[in-house]
Amino acid sequence: MALVAGTSRGFSSILFYLVVYAFMNLGAFAVIIALARQGEERPTLSTYAGLSSRHPAMAFAMAVFMFSLAGLPPTGGFMGKFYIFSAAVEADYVGLTVIAVICSLISVFFYLRVVVVMYMEEPQEGHPSPVVSPAILITLLLATAATLQLGIMPAGVWDLAVRSIRVFWG
Repeated sequence: MALVAGTSRGFSSILFYLVVYAFMNLGAFAVIIALARQGEERPTLSTYAGLSSRHPAMAFAMAVFMFSLAGLPPTGGFMGKFYIFSAAVEADYVGLTVIAVICSLISVFFYLRVVVVMYMEEPQEGHPSPVVSPAILITLLLATAATLQLGIMPAGVWDLAVRSIRVFWG
């Protein structure tokens, strides 16, 4: 949408969202890696059941990443989508923006399902508390802090994105 808008605001919103997307996905995949068991091809949704009681900090971090991917405040994902949607509206792509908002609302169900499983379901047998390596811990701390900071105080990164586009846009 931001690319279709074709404005400097649209391109700035792309840069901002790329930064946000990098942090929220880095964090989410760090959780997935931490929960993966040897010999298991990939974790299933039941792997996340009861994570809030097995590892509360990891569940909190994953919830932040899921809220951000869904575009809920006060996360960077919300601000990224806000900038993209506003660029599209300013370029008179209101219909496209409405469709994107509807798609975002539909995606909330899928992202929040993980949060519900982590906090509302009992842990499955055979899913012990994850052992978190120092590298995963540092990754989770940085990604969580960045995802929240980009939602609460986005101005610094937004200004950097705007200035970066001005170099090319003129």
